[in-house]
Amino acid sequence: RAHAREHGASVIADVWRDAPPSRIAVTEKGTSFDVTLHGETVRLRTPLAGAHQASKTLVALMMLRAAGSPWSVTLPEAAEGLAGVRLPGRFHREGRFIFDVAHNPDGAAVLAATVKAVGEPRPVAALLTVLTDKDWRGVMGVLAPVVDVFVLTSAPTAPASRAWNVNEAFAYAKSRGWE
Repeated sequence: RAHAREHGASVIADVWRDAPPSRIAVTEKGTSFDVTLHGETVRLRTPLAGAHQASKTLVALMMLRAAGSPWSVTLPEAAEGLAGVRLPGRFHREGRFIFDVAHNPDGAAVLAATVKAVGEPRPVAALLTVLTDKDWRGVMGVLAPVVDVFVLTSAPTAPASRAWNVNEAFAYAKSRGWE
């Protein structure tokens, strides 16, 4: 907020101050939460799974409100529009498979929290490929508590200069006692 004011932002909004989500519920079918914004109270639902989706949704809605007409939407309009939201590659479910392109420990932590929140049936196997310039040890470390087995592979599209060493990753996993 201070940075925005310093640079002359005309509207400053803060989800956690202006419209904090409450009663957040995460299931395999998405995320539901209550919000009160500008006197309206609504229970919103997005098909995107993860507690973080509540604040992300509200950031988008507050940005639309700040943009004004014709972009601003009411909460009931938002509730209707959210039904069709998709974000391929982020906790993207196809049958019994979940696809997620988390490529750093923070992204992997969100993935792990969402796997835990939706109560994925065990065992959980993670097919994992990471570029060598990413913190693959950190990614594995935050996934390990929710994963029963790692399947390590190299992406066929990774440039040779960025391909990780699967044998090194395998040895690291074994040293930590991970299957």
